[in-house]
Amino acid sequence: MTGELVKTEYKASGLVTADPVRLVASARFIVETLELPPGISPRDTQGFLEGEVEERSLFPLESTSWGYMENRRKGANASILLYSAFREQVNGESDPHYAQRHAVLPGFAALVGRAWRKTTWIFLQETECLTLLRFPARSEIPDRVRSLYGTNLEEDPAAAWILRDTLLKGVEVQEDECIEEGLVRCSKPSNDRKGGVIFPLERCRAPGEEWKRFGTGKISSEAALRAADVRDPHFLNKLRNRRRAARQLNTFLRLAAVLLIGLSFFQFRYIQLKKKTARLSDQVSAQRPVVSALQQQEALAKSAGRFADPPLEIFAWLTAVNDIRPENISFLSTYADRDGNLGFSGEAPSVADVNKFKEGLNQTNRFSQVEVKEINSAKRGVKFSIQVKMNTDVQPLEGGDA
Repeated sequence: MTGELVKTEYKASGLVTADPVRLVASARFIVETLELPPGISPRDTQGFLEGEVEERSLFPLESTSWGYMENRRKGANASILLYSAFREQVNGESDPHYAQRHAVLPGFAALVGRAWRKTTWIFLQETECLTLLRFPARSEIPDRVRSLYGTNLEEDPAAAWILRDTLLKGVEVQEDECIEEGLVRCSKPSNDRKGGVIFPLERCRAPGEEWKRFGTGKISSEAALRAADVRDPHFLNKLRNRRRAARQLNTFLRLAAVLLIGLSFFQFRYIQLKKKTARLSDQVSAQRPVVSALQQQEALAKSAGRFADPPLEIFAWLTAVNDIRPENISFLSTYADRDGNLGFSGEAPSVADVNKFKEGLNQTNRFSQVEVKEINSAKRGVKFSIQVKMNTDVQPLEGGDA
């Protein structure tokens, strides 16, 4: 509930802690709207506004809690909403948990972040007061804030509607301005991932009707939240550093956890692969005698095949060469292998007869290569040696003709 210190009990641990965000009654604050002078940089805004608070506040600066909101929406009026309150009413004995909270904000902060097309008046019901705010068109912060204290507004709804009428009579609403129906209130705020705060809103349109969802307000960034927080700026800087260190530690712990999980997975896979490799090695060792026996049997089969199937094609190749040999040429020696390489030496009456024999070999399709290796003179003519390569894809014709 707005401005209320609601405590949440963790049953598992027995610990009790305050809500992370406290909304202080808007009626406790003096609220002013002012324009930043030209040339004030964002870095100097804090110091400039501190001087404004010291000049405008009813209390000494060291006894004042203050904050501000800046309109950052494009197209809206560039303005600052500055508010201050007596520190004891905000951070004193009324809130012993203020140092542990994520933020301490004025109650009207629940409506920040929303914008209307036209200038709009809206009533915010809080625990201690009812607040009337005016939002200029397209502006996400109000430019006027008025509050009236009330008693037990949650238990006595009629009192809130009476305060609404009283507040409305005290302001002048222009014809082009709108008044939002009914009353709006904020339920329990929550933190978002970017360091801001989200305010769930509800609205009651008329007395006796139920409260229904009315969207959300939002302070979207950590910087805007730090500016809006009414606690001491030096304390907030220390708190920011602690939160930053905590986030870095959490990030490190998450990365360490992911790394540990990854290492555990790879270790598990390594153990599995190691066991699988050991099983395969055992299987190979068990099959090695059988494989060796099969290899020996294959070698014996090849040896037996050489005796059972003699290379008869060699004789066919030699016959093919001999069929082309002229009668005046005689062979002295021959050799052949199973790859179709043949060589032979012989005698011929002349070199012309050797060349004629070579041409005869080339004219057939039985030889892919014919080469005269050597020709020497002899008593009866010439001695020669020729090497040929059989074309094993072509089979000799019956009768030995090529």
